[in-house]
Amino acid sequence: MNRIFSIVFIAVLLCSCSKNVITDPKQTNSGSQISRAQAISTIDLKLGKNVKAKIKDEEVDFSQRQFKRYIQQYLGKFDLYDQSNSTGVVVEVTITHMRVRSYLASAALSYGSGPDFMRGTVVVKNAQGNLLSQFEVNVVYGKSGIFSGGQEKRLLWLKRAFSQQIALQLSGNND
Repeated sequence: MNRIFSIVFIAVLLCSCSKNVITDPKQTNSGSQISRAQAISTIDLKLGKNVKAKIKDEEVDFSQRQFKRYIQQYLGKFDLYDQSNSTGVVVEVTITHMRVRSYLASAALSYGSGPDFMRGTVVVKNAQGNLLSQFEVNVVYGKSGIFSGGQEKRLLWLKRAFSQQIALQLSGNND
């Protein structure tokens, strides 16, 4: 019986987080891949009204500066970010929905409290403002219980996973 419980417990832990990118099939361009020659020079990070209200109401410690740094770092891993490039690509990231449970809700209510998540849109434009690509990113942190970590840890995971998905999509390494 303990062995079955252990196997189920490990399976739940392994399957409780997910990341995905949704692209618009109606797009006329060849996808959202950016070449190194284009180099992203500007990243604009915005929070939707609902997200701003949620951060304020639930007293979530949300650093936009930290989030933007993560996006820059992940794009930098693929040589796609060059702040000094004045003719570069502009990436506009808007966080449209977000939920980060308090530690108490996560620990006490466990899986009954639902997952933490972050969803948003990414719009990529050239220096002239023409649309190159647009896609949606959705990341879910589903771990719950006393081992799920505090709110800061889960928010950090969401920011990093979201940033990683942007970089993977724009680099073409999204398999």
